[in-house]
Amino acid sequence: NPNIEVVNTFGTPSAMTMKNVVGLPQMDTALSYAYDCDYYKQMIDKYGMPKFIYKPDMINFLWGNSISSKITEEQILRESRYILKKYGK
Repeated sequence: NPNIEVVNTFGTPSAMTMKNVVGLPQMDTALSYAYDCDYYKQMIDKYGMPKFIYKPDMINFLWGNSISSKITEEQILRESRYILKKYGK
């Protein structure tokens, strides 16, 4: 996905496994919805594409108090513009 910074095709951060090493990118605290997209972009820029496991091992559900269930279209657009500007797009 050439637009991973604004279109999450990897899944939620809770579905990711990363080795804890010094110098890992930090999540951008200015974001509350698209932080995962931005983080994945930073990881790809630093380490290259991740390895994928194609056998499903877990399932995530949306629930009433999740960020995704309460986000507004305005916030999605605001965060998308912020990230695109951050990466000069």
